[in-house]
Amino acid sequence: MGGFDTRGERANHPVIRCGSYLGDGFWKAECACGFDTFTEPLVDDRVRLDPLDPKTSRHLPQCEYVSETDPPVLKVLLKVKPGAGGGYDWVECGACGAGWQVPYYAESVG
Repeated sequence: MGGFDTRGERANHPVIRCGSYLGDGFWKAECACGFDTFTEPLVDDRVRLDPLDPKTSRHLPQCEYVSETDPPVLKVLLKVKPGAGGGYDWVECGACGAGWQVPYYAESVG
Protein backbone atom coordinates (compact mmCIF):
# COMPACT_ATOMS: atom_id res chain seq x y z
CA MET A 1 0.00 0.00 0.00
CA GLY A 2 1.05 3.55 -0.49
CA GLY A 3 1.04 4.18 3.26
CA PHE A 4 -0.01 7.17 5.28
CA ASP A 5 1.79 10.41 5.88
CA THR A 6 3.24 10.04 9.40
CA ARG A 7 4.79 13.49 9.49
CA GLY A 8 3.26 16.75 10.68
CA GLU A 9 -0.29 16.79 11.98
CA ARG A 10 -0.84 13.11 11.19
CA ALA A 11 2.14 11.97 13.27
CA ASN A 12 0.06 11.72 16.45
CA HIS A 13 -2.66 9.51 14.91
CA PRO A 14 -2.41 5.74 15.05
CA VAL A 15 -1.70 4.25 11.66
CA ILE A 16 -3.23 0.94 10.70
CA ARG A 17 -0.73 -0.85 8.47
CA CYS A 18 -3.01 -3.71 7.43
CA GLY A 19 -5.97 -3.13 5.22
CA SER A 20 -9.39 -4.48 4.40
CA TYR A 21 -9.93 -6.37 1.16
CA LEU A 22 -12.96 -4.90 -0.61
CA GLY A 23 -12.97 -7.26 -3.61
CA ASP A 24 -11.78 -7.23 -7.21
CA GLY A 25 -8.20 -6.53 -6.08
CA PHE A 26 -9.16 -3.37 -4.18
CA TRP A 27 -7.79 -2.75 -0.66
CA LYS A 28 -8.51 0.04 1.82
CA ALA A 29 -6.57 0.97 4.97
CA GLU A 30 -7.90 3.48 7.48
CA CYS A 31 -6.56 5.49 10.39
CA ALA A 32 -8.03 8.24 12.56
CA CYS A 33 -7.15 10.94 10.01
CA GLY A 34 -8.15 9.33 6.74
CA PHE A 35 -7.70 6.34 4.52
CA ASP A 36 -5.50 5.02 1.77
CA THR A 37 -6.46 2.71 -1.09
CA PHE A 38 -4.53 0.25 -3.17
CA THR A 39 -5.46 -1.72 -6.27
CA GLU A 40 -3.58 -4.94 -6.99
CA PRO A 41 -2.05 -5.16 -10.47
CA LEU A 42 -4.02 -7.29 -12.93
CA VAL A 43 -2.59 -10.75 -13.51
CA ASP A 44 -3.49 -12.84 -16.52
CA ASP A 45 -3.96 -16.32 -15.06
CA ARG A 46 -5.25 -17.96 -18.22
CA VAL A 47 -3.46 -21.06 -19.46
CA ARG A 48 -1.36 -20.34 -22.56
CA LEU A 49 -1.58 -23.07 -25.21
CA ASP A 50 1.53 -24.32 -26.98
CA PRO A 51 0.95 -24.35 -30.76
CA LEU A 52 3.43 -27.24 -31.06
CA ASP A 53 1.50 -29.41 -28.58
CA PRO A 54 0.37 -32.64 -30.32
CA LYS A 55 -3.08 -32.28 -28.69
CA THR A 56 -3.74 -29.15 -30.77
CA SER A 57 -2.62 -30.71 -34.08
CA ARG A 58 -5.01 -30.96 -37.04
CA HIS A 59 -2.99 -32.89 -39.63
CA LEU A 60 -4.64 -34.43 -42.68
CA PRO A 61 -5.46 -38.12 -42.14
CA GLN A 62 -2.99 -39.20 -44.83
CA CYS A 63 -0.10 -37.26 -43.23
CA GLU A 64 2.77 -39.54 -42.22
CA TYR A 65 3.27 -37.43 -39.05
CA VAL A 66 -0.36 -37.45 -37.89
CA SER A 67 0.54 -39.39 -34.71
CA GLU A 68 3.93 -37.74 -34.10
CA THR A 69 4.45 -36.60 -30.48
CA ASP A 70 8.24 -36.10 -30.32
CA PRO A 71 8.81 -32.35 -29.53
CA PRO A 72 12.07 -31.95 -31.56
CA VAL A 73 10.41 -33.46 -34.65
CA LEU A 74 7.31 -31.25 -34.23
CA LYS A 75 9.48 -28.17 -33.84
CA VAL A 76 11.08 -28.82 -37.25
CA LEU A 77 7.88 -30.06 -38.92
CA LEU A 78 5.39 -27.40 -37.83
CA LYS A 79 5.69 -23.74 -38.78
CA VAL A 80 4.01 -21.34 -36.37
CA LYS A 81 2.91 -17.91 -37.56
CA PRO A 82 1.99 -15.81 -34.54
CA GLY A 83 -0.82 -13.31 -34.62
CA ALA A 84 -3.32 -14.95 -36.98
CA GLY A 85 -5.87 -12.49 -35.60
CA GLY A 86 -8.52 -12.85 -32.95
CA GLY A 87 -6.16 -14.36 -30.36
CA TYR A 88 -4.92 -17.27 -32.50
CA ASP A 89 -1.64 -18.62 -33.88
CA TRP A 90 -1.61 -20.15 -37.37
CA VAL A 91 0.20 -23.50 -37.59
CA GLU A 92 1.16 -25.25 -40.84
CA CYS A 93 2.45 -28.80 -41.27
CA GLY A 94 5.48 -28.98 -43.56
CA ALA A 95 4.66 -32.57 -44.61
CA CYS A 96 0.96 -32.52 -45.48
CA GLY A 97 0.42 -28.78 -46.00
CA ALA A 98 -2.52 -28.64 -43.60
CA GLY A 99 -3.01 -25.48 -41.58
CA TRP A 100 -4.99 -24.80 -38.43
CA GLN A 101 -5.54 -22.18 -35.79
CA VAL A 102 -4.48 -22.62 -32.16
CA PRO A 103 -5.98 -20.19 -29.63
CA TYR A 104 -3.53 -18.32 -27.41
CA TYR A 105 -5.39 -19.40 -24.26
CA ALA A 106 -7.37 -22.45 -23.18
CA GLU A 107 -11.12 -21.97 -22.87
CA SER A 108 -11.25 -23.44 -19.38
CA VAL A 109 -8.89 -24.80 -16.78
CA GLY A 110 -9.55 -27.95 -14.86
